[in-house]
Amino acid sequence: MTKAKTKKHNIGKHIVYTLIVLVAMGIVAFGMVMLINGNESIKEIPTNLSVNKVEDDFYLTADYNAKYKYKFLLEHYLDDRYVKIDEIDAETNTLNLSTNVGITAGEKYRFSVCFTGENGAVSGGFSEKIEWIAQYNLRAIDYSTIVIENNVISWDSIDGASDYNVRFVDADGEMTEQKTFNCSIVYPKTVGVYQVYIVACSENEYIGNSNAGKGVSIEVKRKANIEAKLSADYVLTVESSEKIMALQIWYDQTLRAEVKLSTFSQNGALFVYEVDCEIVLASLDLSKVKVKSLAPNQFIGESDLVVIEQI
Repeated sequence: MTKAKTKKHNIGKHIVYTLIVLVAMGIVAFGMVMLINGNESIKEIPTNLSVNKVEDDFYLTADYNAKYKYKFLLEHYLDDRYVKIDEIDAETNTLNLSTNVGITAGEKYRFSVCFTGENGAVSGGFSEKIEWIAQYNLRAIDYSTIVIENNVISWDSIDGASDYNVRFVDADGEMTEQKTFNCSIVYPKTVGVYQVYIVACSENEYIGNSNAGKGVSIEVKRKANIEAKLSADYVLTVESSEKIMALQIWYDQTLRAEVKLSTFSQNGALFVYEVDCEIVLASLDLSKVKVKSLAPNQFIGESDLVVIEQI
């Protein structure tokens, strides 16, 4: 009886252990099913990966799929091989490369992308990789920031620019162009109204010149500076920095005559006018005589009164 009871007891224990093992295996199996369901594999792969420029930034973009999030793989070609920059998770199908990579013109990059799920599930692989060499144009001048004073135009520097081409277009459409390595330039020598266009340039073959933009309008005005000399036979010679239309002759602070001018010669950059003033000056004390010029247009200011030098 004792041996029979012991055998039945052992069989009972074996049954209990078997049930415990089966229950445990069921729990594990259930957990694995739950885990698999939670990390369900994504079979789709993103397509049409491309780089697009919007204003001053570059964007890496794939086709949109509302079911998933995205993971972008970014690589940079260095020392004859591609080096991983980063893997970046994104809520949408677009990634700003300008802020996440720091694009350098002429450098080679490689990109790919995969879908990700809510619980971190990923596809079996990334999309086909695309290679891209960064090329872009320099940012255009912001004409609203230009400063114009003392016959000088100045502007904010443009990142990546080696020099600037400044174009002056006058009222007749004639254009003159000047190159400067600074962010400023002196007005043209000829007075008048100009439309000014500034183009930022680069020596890097992968960086194009900036757009000239709408430009800015300026008025070049100058005051005439004159010197007056009187010969023994009362021929008055006036040299002026600008063209003038007439001379006023003043005596002891009183206007005595106004002489219209039509012809001139040039002495270098100076305009030279000659006037026979014997009738006006012959009877006057020349030490009290002064002259000044009158402007031919609104861009040239009249000169100061100057004393006549006798020769």
